[in-house]
Amino acid sequence: GDYFLVTAYVVEDMSVASRCLKVIRQNLKKQYKKNGELKYNNSSPDIRRKILTCITKHDFQVYYSAYEKHPLTCSQLHVKGGIFSALLRKVCEDAGCVDAVYIDKFLKKSQEEVFTQYFADILSVDCIRYVDSQRCPGIQVADFLSGTLNQLYNKPDKADADVCYAIIKQNVIFFINIITNN
Repeated sequence: GDYFLVTAYVVEDMSVASRCLKVIRQNLKKQYKKNGELKYNNSSPDIRRKILTCITKHDFQVYYSAYEKHPLTCSQLHVKGGIFSALLRKVCEDAGCVDAVYIDKFLKKSQEEVFTQYFADILSVDCIRYVDSQRCPGIQVADFLSGTLNQLYNKPDKADADVCYAIIKQNVIFFINIITNN
């Protein structure tokens, strides 16, 4: 798509994601139960809405930035690091002390070290955890939040995204929309 999105959410109770996913899983068809991970792109609109509705019953805040990728490419790590840092600064400014930051494990080990340096002036390195989304329900919930925003910004048919965004809108407290000149 035209936009690179970074999404963060802040929650006081880490078990919220686990409880919501467990409740939703109990009523899923076998095809969804086989995989240990629920993903936005592999879920029906009904499942997406149920997960988002469940988490909105709990206290959490969504922060995101949408960066128009042109003329830069999304693969430039320093651009990503700068966007992550700016968003994390805002989270820390609003939430105060952050116990841990969980990041979906998408980088090679050597890249993780470089990426972690972007946060060194904001957080203790011990607070940053790169985790496998299949084992971390919080990352799965973040995938549904990110999927909603990605579809809202990058997909021409946004009917489902509009409905999903309406569900989480009350929890979106901060966003940055960065538009570059083409």
